[in-house]
Amino acid sequence: MATYLLMTNEAICKDLAMRIKRYRIQAGYSQEDISRKTGISLHSISNIETGKNITFDNLIKVLRTLGLINNVKLLVPEILNSPFDELKRKPEPQRVYKKRKN
Repeated sequence: MATYLLMTNEAICKDLAMRIKRYRIQAGYSQEDISRKTGISLHSISNIETGKNITFDNLIKVLRTLGLINNVKLLVPEILNSPFDELKRKPEPQRVYKKRKN
């Protein structure tokens, strides 16, 4: 397992790209298959698998096609409030009150 804290951004991108390529091959898909299923150009699929600039949208499409979409939550876990924070929190208003004009 890679220690991302000690890696450059470029090295992390290449590591993720390699993992995506391995999942694609393991699933029995060619780059052309992924391109056809996602509507992403073959050039963009190649960019994803080499760690070059990609969009979130394209990454999500590929992850969805490979059955990895549920792993996206692991990238940035949801912040959970502590019970103490919940006690301090003011209740959300149920209505919007407007001041009356005199």
